[in-house]
Amino acid sequence: MTDRPLTILLVVAHLAHRSGLSLYVQNLATELHRRGHRPIVYSSRNGAVAAQLRNSTIPVLDQLDAMGVAPDVIHGNNYSETLLALLHFPSSPAVFTCHGWASAKNRPPSHPRIRRFVPVDQTCRDRLLYEHAVPPELIEVQYNFVDMARFAPRPPLPTRPSRAFVFGTKLKPEHLQLITEECERRGVTLHVLGSESIDNPEIILRDYDLVFARGRCALESMAVGAALIVCGREGMGPMATTQNFDELRSLNFGMRALRAPVTREDVVRVVETYDAADAMAVSRRLRAQASLDGAVTEMLATYTAVIDEHRATVYDRREEDLAIARFVAEVEAQAQRDRERTREVRNRLAEVKAQAHRDRERTREVRNRLAEVKAQAHRDREQWRSKLEQLQARHGRLKSKLKKTQHELAAVKPGVVRRLQSYLKKSVNPGPSES
Repeated sequence: MTDRPLTILLVVAHLAHRSGLSLYVQNLATELHRRGHRPIVYSSRNGAVAAQLRNSTIPVLDQLDAMGVAPDVIHGNNYSETLLALLHFPSSPAVFTCHGWASAKNRPPSHPRIRRFVPVDQTCRDRLLYEHAVPPELIEVQYNFVDMARFAPRPPLPTRPSRAFVFGTKLKPEHLQLITEECERRGVTLHVLGSESIDNPEIILRDYDLVFARGRCALESMAVGAALIVCGREGMGPMATTQNFDELRSLNFGMRALRAPVTREDVVRVVETYDAADAMAVSRRLRAQASLDGAVTEMLATYTAVIDEHRATVYDRREEDLAIARFVAEVEAQAQRDRERTREVRNRLAEVKAQAHRDRERTREVRNRLAEVKAQAHRDREQWRSKLEQLQARHGRLKSKLKKTQHELAAVKPGVVRRLQSYLKKSVNPGPSES
């Protein structure tokens, strides 16, 4: 290992927020800086993590032109940004770390000056070896790490857990519901929070006995001393124990460890394996094997080997030209796909706009028809109001006439009654007949 300070260009797609990859770069750069080396970080999208690095006096670039000297080594972590750095600094060798199985951003670039490919687990190693034809002699597996000084051990775990935490993993709603119900049945309070929302996980994790997590969040949970259940959107893994620790660590507590579906039976089975003493033993084991200090020492050895190999290698210019040509072709192909996608989006947007125009026309027609209906209803009301007024007037006249008639009848009634009574009297008591 070299004794002189190295200038190391760490390349990553973004430093916008807390994520497994951005924290990997931040921790690595910070420890390299502490040891007297010169880490410089290049990221096309900067944010909170970039600000923290700059506050530590570590340079952060969003343009490679801003770097006035070539680095001793480039440490790439994403496909496109790594190739851009290699093209910009044609005299520098590179190391590439593969952080994931599925993402296209984590696929390894093909370039002769990439002297080492560093997968963070066996899953990523298989991706490099079997999907991208990386020669096995160029692959060095280096497992993920934790800043143990930051994530200090908590007090001993209780015999039975009382607080649980879903940390940094987005579970399906139905799976989260199952876990919540089974925790509540056991008197365990469950909290849920994404890792990007937490600035101080090393403090928050100390309050929880049982954590559901994967990847870096799983490592941080165990480093503090919580019992870990490997869990993610893809499924559920086991409780981390001293028996399965080595296997789970080789898988980075990630995708391949999430083998079981999240069913009620699986949740019950895994939660019931909680063992405080074993969880604390797992924590001690992780702290001994996964420290930031040890990881940086290992990475520095890789840097030194790569630099030495690079100096002793005469490169075939055609290989570099071919790598550039492949990259340009991929960029053009991606640009073509983006143009096609943009065309599809524009066509869809045009359809949406046309439909919106038709909807507006239809709305206008409906409004006009509604206005006509309202106008007709108004006319009908006016017409019926007029008829009602006529009927009311006629009713008033008839009522007046009836009243007058009643008065007239009342006036003639006494005379009529007298005449009728006189007539009846005469009819009942006729006078002497005329002889």
